[in-house]
Amino acid sequence: MGHATGIDLSPRIIDSMTKNRLPLKQLITLGSDGPNVNKTVFNIVSQKKIDLKLAPLADIGTCNLHVVHES
Repeated sequence: MGHATGIDLSPRIIDSMTKNRLPLKQLITLGSDGPNVNKTVFNIVSQKKIDLKLAPLADIGTCNLHVVHES
């Protein structure tokens, strides 16, 4: 994908999950390697879940490994 924006990347994540029969309702959060594009992806995917009457993504920040592992 090269230098994709969050607007370009988020539909591809959702489409990939759909094509591979991965239920969007079981997506809890997204990992990230940098805050800028990932915030946009997080917001778009979370809003898509809300639009489908599903629970939004859990917002545990841009570095979810540290939060989850209490580092």
